[in-house]
Amino acid sequence: MSTPQRDAPTQPAPAQSPAPSPVASAPSAALPLAEPQRRQQTTRFPALGGLTGAIFVLGIVVVLAGCSSPRGAGGGGGSSVIACDAQSPCPSGYVCVGAVCQWDGDVTSNQDSVAGADSGVVDGGAVDTGVADAGPADAGVLDGGPPDTGVVDSGPLDGGTTDTGISDTGAFDSGPPDAGGSTVTIQSIQSGNDSLQCASPNGEKLTFEAVQLQDAVVTADVGPLSKTVEAFYVRPLADPPFNGQYGGLKIVRFGGGKPIAVGDIVRLTGDVVEYYCETELKVEDAEVTILGSAAQPGPIDVTVSQIAFDSPGGEPWEGVLVRLQNVVVAVANELGTDGKTHGQFSVSAQGGTDRVVVGGTSETTFTKQDPDSGDLITTMVKGQIFSTLIGHLSYSFGQYVLRPRADTDLQP
Repeated sequence: MSTPQRDAPTQPAPAQSPAPSPVASAPSAALPLAEPQRRQQTTRFPALGGLTGAIFVLGIVVVLAGCSSPRGAGGGGGSSVIACDAQSPCPSGYVCVGAVCQWDGDVTSNQDSVAGADSGVVDGGAVDTGVADAGPADAGVLDGGPPDTGVVDSGPLDGGTTDTGISDTGAFDSGPPDAGGSTVTIQSIQSGNDSLQCASPNGEKLTFEAVQLQDAVVTADVGPLSKTVEAFYVRPLADPPFNGQYGGLKIVRFGGGKPIAVGDIVRLTGDVVEYYCETELKVEDAEVTILGSAAQPGPIDVTVSQIAFDSPGGEPWEGVLVRLQNVVVAVANELGTDGKTHGQFSVSAQGGTDRVVVGGTSETTFTKQDPDSGDLITTMVKGQIFSTLIGHLSYSFGQYVLRPRADTDLQP
C-alpha cells in the first residue's frame, strides 16, 4: 500500500515576459513598456546577428525570471508575495510570518540575530562582571584597610601593662614568700596547698622560710613542750576573715626565757613547717618581739560536725580558738591508733553521732594515770553534759583534737 501523500500547496505562477520574436523587429504592443530597454541592451553587441542576438536576450530574460522567486520577497526585488494562513500553509522550506510566507533561511537568520540579543552585553557584559562584582567596592578600604588592623586591635591596649603586669605575676605567686624574707599572714599560711593537703603525714616539711608575721595576738600559752621548747597560739589582731576560718596558728618557740601572756601583740620571724600534718611557725626566742597588748580574744562558735575528729571540713579551724555549746560526753576514754588510752574523751551533740575528741594540756587536770595499766585516762563520765567547751583545734596522730587552755574552758 502506498503512503498517502499530502496535496502540494497551490501558488500563483510567476508572471512571464512574452518571448521575443525570432527576428528583430519593432516592439509589439503586447510587451511591457520596460521591454524596449532590454532590447536596447542587446544592441550593445553589434557583432551578434539577428537570431543570435535574440537568443542572448532570451537568456537574460530567463535569468531575470529565476531571480523573481518568492525568496525575493525577503531580499528585495520585483518578485511576488505568497500569502499564508492556517488554511493555506507555506510550501516546504518556507515559514508563515505575519501572514506572508518567508524563506526559512531568512527567518532563521533573523532569529539568530534576535538570539544574539540574548547573549549580548546584558547577559555577559560589563553589567554582570563589572566594578560592582570585583572592583574596589568589594575589596576596598573597609574590607582590608586600616580600620580592621588599627591600633584598637593590635595596639598597646591588648598587650599592655594591664595584661602582663605586676598584678598577674606578683610576689605572692612566685616571689619571696616561698624563698624567705617576706611578710605573710596567718590566713595565707593556713590556706596554702601544703597545709590543706597534709604535706608531711610522717615527718616535718619546710614550706616557708624566714617569713615575718606581724600584728598577731596571743590566744593561749600552751606551756613547755620540753626544757627549751614551748608553744603558744596566735590569731590576727584584726577580726579574722571568713568568720574565723584559717584564723589561728600554733607557734613553737625555741630557747625559752621571754614570758608570753594571752593578749600580747607580737611580731614573729621564723620558718613555716608541716609537722605530721599540723601547721606550725617555728621561731627562735630572739625573733619574738612584743609590740603591746590587746583585749583577750574570744572564741569562735562552731558545731560538733564542723570539728569532728574525722571531719573533712576540719582543716579551716586548725589553730583557731573555738567553742562548742550544749554537748555531752559520748566516750569517757578514747583509744588511740595504738589501741591504748592517752587521756582523751569525746563529746557529741545531744542525740548526735559525730564526735569531737578532747585532749588535755599542761594547764588541765581532767587526766590521770591508770594504776593498773599505767596509761593516761580521764575523769569524765559518759553522759556528762557541758554547757560550753572551749579550746584550740589541733591535729595529732591522724585526727583533730580539741585542747582546752585550762579547766575553766570546760563549763558544766
